[in-house]
Amino acid sequence: MDRLKDKIAVVTGATSGIGEAVARMYVKEGAKVVCIGRNKEKGAALVQELEAAGGEAIFVPADLHGRGLRPEHRDELPRVHLDDAGVHSRDARAG
Repeated sequence: MDRLKDKIAVVTGATSGIGEAVARMYVKEGAKVVCIGRNKEKGAALVQELEAAGGEAIFVPADLHGRGLRPEHRDELPRVHLDDAGVHSRDARAG
């Protein structure tokens, strides 16, 4: 399955629950996945699992609960554009 081949997916909450399941699904569909979550150990284990399954993934530790992405984590993200319902785009690393 390669519906998302050559796409980059940014998944928040990737260290548990729905976010973790979404990260796995996106890798199965061929996406490169940026996993964002609070738990560094779970994030590292998830990336290892996704790569062992043949996918590409990185983990960015961040607590996004009510604060947004903290400045110290912005440089860890690849340069990607986030679309909001196709209305506009912005650089994920912009302030």
